[in-house]
Amino acid sequence: MKNIVYLLVITSILTLSTWAVSAQTAPLAFTLKSNLASFEQRQTIVTSTVKRNGNLLTWEQTNQGVSTTTVFHINNTIENWDPQTSTGNIGLAMSLNGAPVDFNLQSNAQGITAAIIMNPNTSDEDIYILNINQVLYQ
Repeated sequence: MKNIVYLLVITSILTLSTWAVSAQTAPLAFTLKSNLASFEQRQTIVTSTVKRNGNLLTWEQTNQGVSTTTVFHINNTIENWDPQTSTGNIGLAMSLNGAPVDFNLQSNAQGITAAIIMNPNTSDEDIYILNINQVLYQ
């Protein structure tokens, strides 16, 4: 009888451990595509691709044939995003060369927008708004 109790306890612990591991989800990996960006309330035709993979967010931009790529390191994440419907919001606290950067992805009745905020909450704050026209999931 004592062996059966030990076996049940061990089985329960293993089952709970498995549930706990499966409940930890990997960060959502996505690619966002945009053909229109706003900076300082001026809209500009800029092709942008934003890719999230693990703890990195890569922003590739092409404007008048000139391409630039910026890689941000993700420090903190708040996700409330449904990939089935591409609705919700994602907030990322990031850094670029030691400077803080925020990323906010949200959907609403007007569509999906992504905001990249350099030096948030400072006098040097720069806000880039991307109108997202395609969301892909890896």
